[in-house]
Amino acid sequence: MWNFQLCINNCNNNYYIENNIYCVDKCDIFYYNDGNYNYCIDDCNNEYNYLDNINNKCIKNCNEIDYEYYYNNGNNNICIENCNDNYPYYYTDNNNNKKCVEDCSKTDYPYLDSINNVCYDYCPPNLYLDSENNLCIENCSLNSYEYYYNNGKHNICIEKCNDHYPYYYTDNNSNKICVNDCSKTDYPYLYSNNKICYNYCPNYLYLDKNINQCIENCTLNNYEYYYYDKENKQNICTNNCPESYQYYYTDNNNNKICISECIENYPYYDIYK
Repeated sequence: MWNFQLCINNCNNNYYIENNIYCVDKCDIFYYNDGNYNYCIDDCNNEYNYLDNINNKCIKNCNEIDYEYYYNNGNNNICIENCNDNYPYYYTDNNNNKKCVEDCSKTDYPYLDSINNVCYDYCPPNLYLDSENNLCIENCSLNSYEYYYNNGKHNICIEKCNDHYPYYYTDNNSNKICVNDCSKTDYPYLYSNNKICYNYCPNYLYLDKNINQCIENCTLNNYEYYYYDKENKQNICTNNCPESYQYYYTDNNNNKICISECIENYPYYDIYK
């Protein structure tokens, strides 16, 4: 006897559409809901790219079922509550889901913050890249590095400053930051003998403002005088004493020191000079 099939306008709510033709009471693999009907599907893809593994339902985003993470098993993105031992690390994808992975270095986010198990494309500003081990670390000294430089993307730990970043200053974490130009930092004055950048020249050196460098003696750069800047606490070379330092005396290095009034060891001034 011929087996007739009934044509209907729509599958009812308890059924699923298979192959865009049949109404079935259960899908063989997965399904998705477009807002009106349930459709059977072999793999989660396109806009329904994540799998609710409990209900075998393909969804647009894991947060639809209050899951924050997912992993890919080779076929589907499977939503989970937290990363697991097989996929212990994660990064945030373009849909704001956190993708769990077994190895950061095999992704576009190759650098691991092992404390938080987060993969980064670039280490954030508060971390430092150990490029040898592909790690974002809290301080370069933790992995026996003394210096780092910033390449415009992240802070990179190195054993010593290089030809591209030859100078350095010390930051608040006691890391030594290598730079290619002291004047572009908060430590603008270079002492070229030891390649250190200073915010103020130390008291045994003298500032040549014309070249933004700390020097050993003002006479080396053809200055005849210097004065002590009380506000910034440093010696500044000058060709003439400024108005507020109308007197001077000569020190043991043959520098002429500008002062605001004659001092104890030099109590007299020569009105003819």
